[in-house]
Amino acid sequence: MFLSVRALRFTNRSLAVRLFSQQTNQSEPSKPNMNVAGLSENCVAVPAQPVGAVGAAKDKEYKNPEYFCYHVDSFAEAEVELAKFRLPPPSNKRKFGQ
Repeated sequence: MFLSVRALRFTNRSLAVRLFSQQTNQSEPSKPNMNVAGLSENCVAVPAQPVGAVGAAKDKEYKNPEYFCYHVDSFAEAEVELAKFRLPPPSNKRKFGQ
């Protein structure tokens, strides 16, 4: 009578995949775009000289000197640049499979 927790998780996961996946009229699934450029200089500017705290490097105590390359608008710029690569949002106006 009762579904096991594992079966319930699988059912919920497969339902979420069906509901939130991109729906197209194509018979074969589209291939992902593998030629995606990295973030531009608008998001992160990597200088030639060392940045960050004194002695910051990948093999030192402070491991992320790249954090000092970002500015206040870096996150918003990254969102704008990556928006064209995102899947379209699901619609409640269309029924699944149409």
